[in-house]
Amino acid sequence: MRLTDHKRKARRHRAQDRLIEAAPQVRDLLVKLALRGDALGSAVGHLAKLLDRYGQADLS
Repeated sequence: MRLTDHKRKARRHRAQDRLIEAAPQVRDLLVKLALRGDALGSAVGHLAKLLDRYGQADLS
């Protein structure tokens, strides 16, 4: 695996960790999405934008 691949993967996990720290119930949502075969990267990206825009209280 190339360095850029490692960095991309690490960046995705940082976003997931940040979301779960802000709203722990996001973990359950991500598990359900994964079980359905949905794209986690896209979901994490959208949720991270919502967190940035509206803050932790509104994401909970």
